[in-house]
Amino acid sequence: MNTADAVRLISMLEEIAEQQPSDTLYSSITQVLQQIRACIPPDQLGSFDRYCAMQQYQEFYQRMDSGAEAVA
Repeated sequence: MNTADAVRLISMLEEIAEQQPSDTLYSSITQVLQQIRACIPPDQLGSFDRYCAMQQYQEFYQRMDSGAEAVA
């Protein structure tokens, strides 16, 4: 998986979360989001980390993480 693939996956997860909101789904997405970085090649980690630092991503991650905490 490269950075572009990861961004597409995150966008797809965000779209799914908007269409089918539930704490269980949010919890599952949080687990996936935590694993994506490990799939990024070392030479692309800087680009991926810059993407993850964007406000839009941070807001999405916080929504998913809040849902995960509600399930736990």
